[in-house]
Amino acid sequence: VHTDPEIAKKILQSIIMHSDIVINEFAKENAQVALRFIEEQKKEDKINFNKSIKKLIAYQNKHHTIDPNMDVQRKNTILANLEAELIKLEVEYSSKSKSYNLNGSEMKILKETIKNIKKSIKRVKSQMVGNGDLNANVFNFELLRNDMEFSKEIYKQVLVNQEELKLEVSQNAKHLIVVSKPTLPDNYSYPNKPWDIFTLFVILVFLYSILVTIIAIIQDHKD
Repeated sequence: VHTDPEIAKKILQSIIMHSDIVINEFAKENAQVALRFIEEQKKEDKINFNKSIKKLIAYQNKHHTIDPNMDVQRKNTILANLEAELIKLEVEYSSKSKSYNLNGSEMKILKETIKNIKKSIKRVKSQMVGNGDLNANVFNFELLRNDMEFSKEIYKQVLVNQEELKLEVSQNAKHLIVVSKPTLPDNYSYPNKPWDIFTLFVILVFLYSILVTIIAIIQDHKD
């Protein structure tokens, strides 16, 4: 506090201004720490996402497939078509065998075709369930694809969090709330030293009288 009202007002204004600066700097430092952390997290998640993509592509190249599930579906379609064709040819052979010579060229070709279709059906079924490789490929592929999708979602989320944090930092700048703005004092008076000394003297005399009275009472009781 200064005796000059103008100087006192300027001192208070300076205190408020510097307090506002300190609070803003503190908030800014905290925000920078948070942004640096989420930036590092973003880099790490991006690396993991890229690794998962490379693993999936390497698996596809190794097994010469885009998606083993598509291979299973393709084989199921082939098998269904072969079985449908087999039924059709067997019905045709059974029907013609009643009127055609079984040793004729047409019947021999028909019989050989049926035989080849049966072999193809057996081969496709063995590929699907025989050694289990296809099922293993599907399982391993799904693991890699799910890992890639999971890494992608984490990376997307950290990007969203980063943008939200940037927006929050820009919107939530801290400022000191001034309840009452600095104004000039109405008046200022120096301490009234004579009056203060007189008051102190009266209090000491009063305390001394009480002490003397207490001592006198104690002496009376001793007697």
